[in-house]
Amino acid sequence: MKVTNICVSNFRLLKDFKIDIEESLSLIIGKNNSGKSSLLTVLDKFISQKKETNEPRFSFSDFNIDALDSFEKNFTENKIDENNSLSIDLTVKIEYSSTDSLRNISRFMTNLDPDRNNVVLLWSYRFNLQRLDDLRREFQEYKESGDSRSSKTIIDYLKKYYQEYFIVVKYSIDTENDLNTIQIRPEDRIEDLINFAYIHAKRDVQETSSKQGSRHIGTLSKLSAQYFSKESKLPSKSGTFDMLSQTVEETDRQLTNDVYPEIFKDLLKRTEDFGVKNESKINVISAINEARILSDNTVVAHRHLKHFLPEDHNGLGYLNLFIIIFQIEVAIKEFAKAYTPNKEKSDINLLFIEEPEAHTHPQLQYIFIKNIKDLLKKACAESGVNLQTAITTHSSHIVAASNFRDVKYFYRKNATSVIAKNLSDLEAQYALDPKQYDFLKQYLTLTSGELFFADKAVLIEGDTERLLLPIIMRKIDLESGQVDDILPLLSQNISVVEVGAYSQVFEKFIEFLGIKTLIITDIDTVHEVIDKNGKKTHPACPVVDGESTCNNALKTYYKDKDINMLRKLNFKDKIISKAGEKWLSNRDGKLCVTYQSEEKGRGKQLAIGRSFEESFIHINFDFVNDNKDNMRGLKNRDDFDDKSKSTYELSAHCIDKKTYFALDIIYFSDEKMSNWKIPAYIKDGLLWLQK
Repeated sequence: MKVTNICVSNFRLLKDFKIDIEESLSLIIGKNNSGKSSLLTVLDKFISQKKETNEPRFSFSDFNIDALDSFEKNFTENKIDENNSLSIDLTVKIEYSSTDSLRNISRFMTNLDPDRNNVVLLWSYRFNLQRLDDLRREFQEYKESGDSRSSKTIIDYLKKYYQEYFIVVKYSIDTENDLNTIQIRPEDRIEDLINFAYIHAKRDVQETSSKQGSRHIGTLSKLSAQYFSKESKLPSKSGTFDMLSQTVEETDRQLTNDVYPEIFKDLLKRTEDFGVKNESKINVISAINEARILSDNTVVAHRHLKHFLPEDHNGLGYLNLFIIIFQIEVAIKEFAKAYTPNKEKSDINLLFIEEPEAHTHPQLQYIFIKNIKDLLKKACAESGVNLQTAITTHSSHIVAASNFRDVKYFYRKNATSVIAKNLSDLEAQYALDPKQYDFLKQYLTLTSGELFFADKAVLIEGDTERLLLPIIMRKIDLESGQVDDILPLLSQNISVVEVGAYSQVFEKFIEFLGIKTLIITDIDTVHEVIDKNGKKTHPACPVVDGESTCNNALKTYYKDKDINMLRKLNFKDKIISKAGEKWLSNRDGKLCVTYQSEEKGRGKQLAIGRSFEESFIHINFDFVNDNKDNMRGLKNRDDFDDKSKSTYELSAHCIDKKTYFALDIIYFSDEKMSNWKIPAYIKDGLLWLQK
């Protein structure tokens, strides 16, 4: 028995949201404010069995903004009914098999069709339609009260009094026949079927307020005390705790009979001198409380060589990892009802772990994700718990070490809505060329998992762009100055990824991510040559002589454009979006594939460079010529004095090592990089990305 998917409606950014849940482990990733914590919160509010009350409490700010606007419109137009009301809904789909016990789930079955092996549960925090007339009357009274000049809307009123008009209902629904839907009553005990718990991201790894004398009582020590309290209730541990009890009793007797009388004898004698000796005799006795012995008298320490060191001498990353393991152990035992043996464990248990990477270095993140499945599997086998786990993370290292089929990517469609995508669905899009998917998966695993967490991305070809892009971004930021509502490039969450000549492989992945992406590439013109044997070759040539391009990215994204069209294409037409199987110019598109364009440069001539190096030399001839004798990336320096040499020839014959040439540009830049210009195709692309 397992949960296969979860749907949420109208809770914060989860407006119309669905996520598929894996049988063992789901890895939930996405940028900040993409709804990951909201999913955990709504599950906790509706399903968790740890709530003090059976009724979940929501705040008015939990309602999705679009849902509130829709309710206000429908209320104003007198269209409020069961289809146009306001609610926060959680739907959980559960599948079962013939080998599962149906004792608990049978209460929620809506049909007996043998081909349908699922139950769909709905929790809803919704407007009570029976109070609609009351709401209209009381809202009218509210509008007529106080300052009549102020505008008072139904939303203003509900912000103050919404709790009076909303109720919680639970249903088992039939997705194919509404008439079969049944309401779940308290006596149906939905908690026998499903339970939920999560380990919060706000784990206290730096507790400093609790002290016992001069000894620090840290977070792990407090957790161990809580663990002690729970474990003491287990019948299986009775022998161990009997031993503890005997030890405490023996220590109590020694303190009372031997130690305390000696310590306090002078004090007690003085009290007798005041005439107390003829009254009840005062004694100081020991009263050790075994229930508090761990919390007040025990600390977690780390053994270093022959010494025990306090827990706070270890790094926060290790403390965080230890805390998670503590909490997982307790959560699974609570799922197993180990601490409440009079209760039966639920058929399905959902455990969410939020951001386990806090304070940990990459190696520790790898260790965690590689071992977590085994840890959970072993714990569940020992306890007999049916467990499904989800982990939310911002860590590219955890993603890289995970099974890509487990990954769920949260993507923010707009200001009010988030969707979840299965990374496994991406594989299907590469069905015609599985090798591309294998390359993409391996590449993302090894180098570029951070793309999942970026707001924007730049795909570049090689080392030259990788070395120069940061300084080019800084130059643009300095030249642009402060612009309202536009962050400097270096202040934005932009991931720069070196993809070589394979940017076309990322085509479907770019669509999947849905983030604004700039591809910087070269026009790479070639012409056809037939040798004496009649064999055709396509060597590189100046752009002006080019008959085609050998650049696969341009062939992919501009497949309907020949070299003449590519030469003339203006920058705005390089902004594209997918339409069916083609990429078409779209000024509102999220992808821009930019390459060299015509610029005025050496001798005030208009020309298009074939490569970055040629473009740079063309528009910065004086800068290169003035420093050529000291540039380590150049050879054949005298060619710069030959005016008959074209910039194509200079870049082809004088660039010794491209990376050295890139470093030369940085080295000979002035403080504000004002002594050279950025090729237009790169500058225009980055300015587009910045907005």
